[in-house]
Amino acid sequence: MTMHHDSPSASRTHVLVLLKAMDVLQLLSEGDEFRLRDVATTLGLSKATCHRILGTLVFGGLVEQTSRGHYRAAAYAGRGVETLHTDDHMLRSTSRDAMAELRSATDENVFLFSHRDGRAHCLEVLDGRFASDITVRAGGTLPMHLGAAPRVMLAGLSDREIWDYQSARELLDTSSELSVATVYADVARTRRTGVVISCGEVDYKGMSIGAPIVDTSGCTIGAISVGTLTAATSPERVAELVPWVVRAAEQASAAVEPPAA
Repeated sequence: MTMHHDSPSASRTHVLVLLKAMDVLQLLSEGDEFRLRDVATTLGLSKATCHRILGTLVFGGLVEQTSRGHYRAAAYAGRGVETLHTDDHMLRSTSRDAMAELRSATDENVFLFSHRDGRAHCLEVLDGRFASDITVRAGGTLPMHLGAAPRVMLAGLSDREIWDYQSARELLDTSSELSVATVYADVARTRRTGVVISCGEVDYKGMSIGAPIVDTSGCTIGAISVGTLTAATSPERVAELVPWVVRAAEQASAAVEPPAA
């Protein structure tokens, strides 16, 4: 592939890092998934520079980071923003106050997720005391069966949708070995409790607590979660965090307006 920053036309009038980002996007647009070191090696970039570019593209929603740490072009990149993100914009708007209050009350990292096309999409992150340890950033995606917020949303799907999800072999998109029976048991448990506590699924050193955001018809449209370090969290702290997360999710749900007639 031709690298823009190596072309004869590149000059001082161009923003070099943007040209490098264009090279990254062009590489990922070929349809494969790449590890950080593969992107860096292919494009002749340092790992540090490549990591910053990929992180920015993930934050901007142009690139997705999978649970295995690979990067790929976002499935929705290039499509009309207003067409695609109307529901996500609404969810972010109605959840903003609840997320801010949750972060203020807990000083933990706060996440907002939605779901579509069989993936959990991170819409927004409010940094807490362990911001430097965040694995998933806004624009990133996760399988629906990994992590607190995704698992909450998976439990909110219909039985047929869950069947279609596992039938599509989505369970293979993970570094953890989970059986279909394990996932169904987790769905049943989540439906009973209304909350998920996840440890070490997305990041071996992290844990998260998630609760669903529902619309006026009772359908799960998103999830709010807090993320922190397992080593810095005691059972007492978890018991303290759960009601805060549930309260934030309920507050966001209450702010969802009924659909227009």
